[in-house]
Amino acid sequence: MGDRKEHVPEKPEVTFTIKRAVEADVPEINAIMQEAASDQTHPDWFVSSDINYIRRNLSKCGITAIARTAEGEAAGFFIIELPEGGVDELADFLGFTGEQKQHTGIMDTAVVTRRFRGYGLQGRMLAFCEDELKDRELWYYLTTIHPDNKYSLANMQGGGFEIAKRVVCYGGKDRYILVKDRRKKE
Repeated sequence: MGDRKEHVPEKPEVTFTIKRAVEADVPEINAIMQEAASDQTHPDWFVSSDINYIRRNLSKCGITAIARTAEGEAAGFFIIELPEGGVDELADFLGFTGEQKQHTGIMDTAVVTRRFRGYGLQGRMLAFCEDELKDRELWYYLTTIHPDNKYSLANMQGGGFEIAKRVVCYGGKDRYILVKDRRKKE
């Protein structure tokens, strides 16, 4: 018997723009976050935050990128926590010193809506955020990913992140901590 080929429909071409989010974007970012939180396919893959967390990271504590279609539909977001907001437990898991923590950014929350998955938006938003932070004295970027989430893991490893440690955090969730040492030459 020969191989059976199945027709896989192609994704329609979509043009995206990525920019820094502003206060007016908060309701859409929150809606995307709640969509991800309600996804029961892989409930352990995502830990949701609230609208106050989103607002806090629009200020001096972080930056948030938002991806939109040419028609203006919100397609995804990426939240980065900066040292001014207090580096969370990830740096402690890795034994970072106080000085290292002051030079660490947390690539905290990245979500792409179901409709726009498969367009490479997570990697594109990561690149946008890194470009926005290029003049900051950040030595390290940290992030966490559920070990079974091969999509996000591949995106982040493709962006230069390496698995540093496997931990249980966020109230009992299994995670890899990934680190990108910005002082290394690419």
